[in-house]
Amino acid sequence: MSFFKILQIPAVYLLWQKAFRKQKLQPFLEATSSAPFDRILDIGCGPGVNFLSLPSSCTYIGVDISAEYIKHASLRYSSGQFLVGDATQLPLNIGKFDCILINSLCHHLDDQACCAVVSEAIQHLSSDGHIHILEPILPNSFSVAGLLAVMDRGRFIRKEDEWRRLLEPLLTTEHYSTNFLKVLRIKCYHMFYFRGRPR
Repeated sequence: MSFFKILQIPAVYLLWQKAFRKQKLQPFLEATSSAPFDRILDIGCGPGVNFLSLPSSCTYIGVDISAEYIKHASLRYSSGQFLVGDATQLPLNIGKFDCILINSLCHHLDDQACCAVVSEAIQHLSSDGHIHILEPILPNSFSVAGLLAVMDRGRFIRKEDEWRRLLEPLLTTEHYSTNFLKVLRIKCYHMFYFRGRPR
């Protein structure tokens, strides 16, 4: 069984993410600490990777295309609502959200599908809400981060300017920053955090 196949097992994926989860979410958590949200939609939630890092006071709905991931999350986190669904065709009855999180989903999607996911998210955003996106960047030069990006199971990790060209026609940029996810001080992934609203 390949490493990518093994990552489809929820417990293995959660273990792999354990080294990076807090670092990856940190820019999002810092940005929302001064502007709390009431309802969050976690698109591409996997087996509930983000759930424990979010405020317990908010209403949480996570959507993922993997039934196995959703089953695992539903059993483990009973206070959240987890739904199997296509991120480009979200259930109409889930309502509107003042916070929509897309964490490490779009690098699995080509440009057309990525834009479709963001466009669908916009349809479920409240009038005062924000869309928050966290994704890995393909470095311009050879590095550990570049090697891991090439080896990632997501086939569409883009360069920084490519990400911005993809997102900025759909969303205004209220915040944009980059950071490195590190293990033992080694820069393993180059990430960006984007916060915006519909144009």
